[in-house]
Amino acid sequence: KEGTETYADWTEDDIWNVFGLGQVRTVPGFAQKILLKGNFADPWSEEAQKALNGPGATLLSLYHHQLLFVVKFFDCMFAGNNLLCLDGVGIGKTIQTVAAMGMYEWLRQVKTKEGRLPTRWANANGKWSTSDSMLAFQVPSGRVGSEYPNWPRRKTRLSNFTLFHTDRKYGIIAIDEIHLARKPGKAQVACTELRKMAHMTVGLTATP
Repeated sequence: KEGTETYADWTEDDIWNVFGLGQVRTVPGFAQKILLKGNFADPWSEEAQKALNGPGATLLSLYHHQLLFVVKFFDCMFAGNNLLCLDGVGIGKTIQTVAAMGMYEWLRQVKTKEGRLPTRWANANGKWSTSDSMLAFQVPSGRVGSEYPNWPRRKTRLSNFTLFHTDRKYGIIAIDEIHLARKPGKAQVACTELRKMAHMTVGLTATP
């Protein structure tokens, strides 16, 4: 089994509608285009935005299986479960996990503004935190949506010390190459401790 059999007949419309994004059809905060050639230190700079609006840019969108992962992610979260993402190299495990993180913040903003979560997870309201937790990434003003509050405009750089500080609580901990923590050692201890500090932990690996 792949773990997504429940969603076998879901269309992309079904997926976006679950999150209340049927009209937008994109993850809030995600760029809609990507440059396959060239690189910019600041993708939100005037120069980069001009290039992204030019003919050399390619549309950036998640595949159907990646969108299903985001739904599965929240079904697991609100059921009180963590998640393992097992797939081959280059299939897109990282970007779909980042998409789930973006959607996590989106749902938190929806809960704050509307006082409820989307219907699918309406009964999970008691398991949801609306606290203004710190984000380890930054999204410029206006990129989330005009009807909802903007994400905090700040970056959090975590050292080994501050990462494990007793006062820290995390919404999502994503651990790439999770198979490296199978055996007793520093990686296993670190992952075990981080799991205690997070609302949800997702492990990614292409290694059985």
